[in-house]
Amino acid sequence: MDVRQFTLREAGQGKWSPASSDSEVSLPARIFPQRRRWLLASCGVTAGLALTVGLAVVQPWALSQHRSPTTAASDAPSELEEAAKKESVASEEKRIEKHIKGVERDMEKILVSKIKKDVKKEVETDVKKDAANQENAKTLTKVTKEVEADIDKDVAKDVDKDLEKAFGHDIKKDLEAALNAHIPKGAQVVEKKDDDKGNSSKIVAAIHGCCTWNGPCDSSNAFCNVNEGKCKGCGGHWKTNTTPRDFGGWDKAWCAKGKMDSWALPSMPAYKPASRKSLTVKILDWNLAWYAVYTKKGGEGGQQGKWLASSGPYDIMGFQECQNPWRVLGDGGLSDTYHAYQGGGAKDSEAICVLYKKDTWDELEHGEDNVAEDKPGKWTYFGKRLVVWFRLRHKETKETVMFVNHHGPLPLGSGGICGGHATAYNILEVMQNNSKTGDAIILVGDFNAGADSLTVNQLSSTLTRCFSGYKFNGIDHLFTNFDAKRMVNSANLGGHGSDHDAPTISIKLGPQ
Repeated sequence: MDVRQFTLREAGQGKWSPASSDSEVSLPARIFPQRRRWLLASCGVTAGLALTVGLAVVQPWALSQHRSPTTAASDAPSELEEAAKKESVASEEKRIEKHIKGVERDMEKILVSKIKKDVKKEVETDVKKDAANQENAKTLTKVTKEVEADIDKDVAKDVDKDLEKAFGHDIKKDLEAALNAHIPKGAQVVEKKDDDKGNSSKIVAAIHGCCTWNGPCDSSNAFCNVNEGKCKGCGGHWKTNTTPRDFGGWDKAWCAKGKMDSWALPSMPAYKPASRKSLTVKILDWNLAWYAVYTKKGGEGGQQGKWLASSGPYDIMGFQECQNPWRVLGDGGLSDTYHAYQGGGAKDSEAICVLYKKDTWDELEHGEDNVAEDKPGKWTYFGKRLVVWFRLRHKETKETVMFVNHHGPLPLGSGGICGGHATAYNILEVMQNNSKTGDAIILVGDFNAGADSLTVNQLSSTLTRCFSGYKFNGIDHLFTNFDAKRMVNSANLGGHGSDHDAPTISIKLGPQ
């Protein structure tokens, strides 16, 4: 690079005329305005160095040439002296030329270093911008995923609506219906205080008022058939002209046909003592959570069977999610104590077991019937839901018990595709068709429905809900066809590996 080709004027204009040698460093023909200040400063330094070198050369030569007239003649140099002077001048010129080239190299290094620093700074700035852009891209990706998730939810809602229409049920149209509620003859009034839920103390055999909602409440907790204040508190509207369609369920589903037009329910026969001797019957209701306890954990050393042996004996037991009741009995050494029956096969939703004490009870008859079905969904559909029932006679007192076990449909509180009213109707119908006058009826199960659900409210309007568990807001229940005064004991015995409670009650049959 030849520094002498780069003038101050050109520097001010941002121009550069490099030498054509391949060994020279190639610089941009146009230097950005922000670099002008340091280029002018660099040129000033170069000019100053050149002036200094010029003075160093010219001054000795000028002094050597300056002689007074009186001494000029006497000082005339010889040829040898003249040759020596020329050689000295040539040597000095070479030294100066070498010095100038050194200055040029230093200046070139300074300029290149400065340009490299500026370029590095610009690159770092660009890198930071790229990093910021990448962070923005990540944020955009996250937002996109959230938007897609919201879209999926909306699509799911649309699919649910399409399914409802496919089953012939138009919710909006049904909500506008204003059919008179029907209360059957001889509706039984049961005085019962639901302290755990704060409901009214009076439950009647059919709906005399109900809640339709438009706020945050859903079908599992918005139904408040005897509590107008609670209905309005969750953004609902209190109505006395309703049908079961107002609360979900597809009226063309196999389990809902003919059961959605009125609130009428099958009636239950009243219990009549068969003996003058009192009899205490101990009942256990328990969802074993078979998959979690036995399939995944290998039965946890038989802890459920062992606990059963230590906490009993029980007269009659109802298990849900019960793929192998004989294994449970064997773990507790109870195989000779109880008779076990498994209904529905080994599928979780249908594996329902009834067990009774052999030396105390005689079996009269038993059966099982489908009463509901899960709603379609990835995590909610496991199939149809049934009840298993037994009629048992006490060997000594001849008291007869109809024991019914049920595992309810999903989603929680929905009543499945049939809705809560039809599910309750079907359960009651099975008991009505298979019980006899005077039977003590006991219904237990994991209903997958809380105390505020339509299913439990409808069952409670004909039966007495004696006791409930706590897990999942209380979905394990025990009902009877007599008032709660005959219940002499109740307790929640915990899960023992299961994610459900094991509620138990003791009831007194015979004279009061």
